[in-house]
Amino acid sequence: MLDDIPSEQIFSLLTAVRTAVPPPRRVPIPDFPLLNWGDVLEIQGPSASGKTHLLYSLLATCIMPSSHHFIDLGGWGKGAVVFDTDGTFDTRQFHSLLLCAFSRSRISPDDIQHLAASCLRKLHVFCPGSTAQLAASIAHLPAYHTAHIPDTDIALVAVDSLSAFYWSDRFTAEQMRPLALPNSSTPLQHVLTALQAFRVSHNPITLLTNWGLTLAENTNGMPPMYKQHLPFFPSFPALPGSHNNVPSDILLPLTHHITLHLTPIPPFHSNPSFPDEADVRHEVAGYVRRPSSSQVDRFLVDVRT
Repeated sequence: MLDDIPSEQIFSLLTAVRTAVPPPRRVPIPDFPLLNWGDVLEIQGPSASGKTHLLYSLLATCIMPSSHHFIDLGGWGKGAVVFDTDGTFDTRQFHSLLLCAFSRSRISPDDIQHLAASCLRKLHVFCPGSTAQLAASIAHLPAYHTAHIPDTDIALVAVDSLSAFYWSDRFTAEQMRPLALPNSSTPLQHVLTALQAFRVSHNPITLLTNWGLTLAENTNGMPPMYKQHLPFFPSFPALPGSHNNVPSDILLPLTHHITLHLTPIPPFHSNPSFPDEADVRHEVAGYVRRPSSSQVDRFLVDVRT
């Protein structure tokens, strides 16, 4: 009798259950794209283009509750994991961002401090020292989830940044090239494979920051985009000069590519008045591309310094 009951792998069943969960609420950034569970976002831009600020905003949205005492907060109320390969994650700055987000509501100061502390317990930061360590850490994430936070859904997995070990990996690859075996995998391929395995089993949103080193040729007036410098990483869309040697669906398929650029600063007037340091703001433009559309969407983010 039991032989007549169709079997199903547990990972497939869990993924189906998570996929049935309503999609995450909109990110509180005007014109930011709607996201679905399982989406993979690459955020690319030059230094000081707002990648960290956008990452912090998405992390805060993930770990903030949806409401507090009937006050809408717009969060997802989930857990988040950050692989801080740059070693630059600033807990104090992120805590300040949470306090600022809560202060916009009608929550009492005492409740704000309590909520911020509760949110931070849902954030887990790892600092791998190499691409190989990054791959091993991601591969171990399901076991960490089961052992340490079994009651918390991991809704966001972020790597900041994928380019942190680019030069050391490139040097190692050049040194090992004469000894390399045919079809041998690179450390970055192991990272992408581990991310995809966790994506299949847990269905989080995956966020990857990446350097913008070389602008792609722009012959049709489209918004700017950078060439993909990472070998075996899916360029999106395919660009001349990109190291896209493997079909993207084999490793980690991108659903969104976001290019960040600082908007031009207007010229000073003859008698400028300079604001206080705390009020200095920069505007960052984000350009969103998807594999299923030729349309490029745009959003703006205010970055305070």
